[in-house]
Amino acid sequence: ENVENNLNDCCSGSWRVQECVWGSPGEATDWGDVTDMGQGWDFIVGSDLIYSDASTPHLLKTLQHSMDEKTSFLLSFELRREKDLDFLRNISKCGFAFQKIPENELHPVWQAEEI
Repeated sequence: ENVENNLNDCCSGSWRVQECVWGSPGEATDWGDVTDMGQGWDFIVGSDLIYSDASTPHLLKTLQHSMDEKTSFLLSFELRREKDLDFLRNISKCGFAFQKIPENELHPVWQAEEI
């Protein structure tokens, strides 16, 4: 429902929203069996995924499996701790590039003053 509410007439094509247990497909974790999201995605979108030092290596494994050269990963998160930057350093070491969007380019509707 959230995706439908945020799409407009200019956005056509297909999309899928699903819960995902991070890691390498075939692994079992404390959270359940790892989700195989497949490959061939144009975009993978995540919000507030950086919250646990123990979970971010599993997120990185999921991205390595699910992304190819044409996939863009859009991540939104609040930098709460300096340690959270480790995830960005680790994705760089794995060959991913990232870019921070300057605050003045963020849409004001999607910002919260209390954060």
